[in-house]
Amino acid sequence: MAAPFIEWPFRPQCFLQFVAGRKPAENAVIEIHNLLARVRRVQDVQPAHLAAIAAAYGLRSLDCLRKHLWDMYEEYLDYCRADGQFSDDDIDGLRHLKTLLGLDRGLQLQDRYWKTFMHRASLETAAQACRV
Repeated sequence: MAAPFIEWPFRPQCFLQFVAGRKPAENAVIEIHNLLARVRRVQDVQPAHLAAIAAAYGLRSLDCLRKHLWDMYEEYLDYCRADGQFSDDDIDGLRHLKTLLGLDRGLQLQDRYWKTFMHRASLETAAQACRV
């Protein structure tokens, strides 16, 4: 089976970024992706690695990259699904990646939203049933 991630080329700096001594923010995403491509297992990447990348690009956190991080998670999920079964290592890798990228916080918020939405919908359904 092919590797879950392949290395991507970095984007070049534009002139203004070069003059200001800043790196393109897109390269932070590419650097995280390339780190995942270089390790043998996703579980080998530690939060300190991502903190170093965020610091190198002047990011306080990776929250501003959330969409790209979800894309990486989906890419790994597709890789795990490719053979039609999830091994224990696949499941551990998915859990680790979700926690590592900070995606579990987003899931908790989405979970709370959907529970609230479903509760309201059931209350409206009960109210309509009482009117009949």
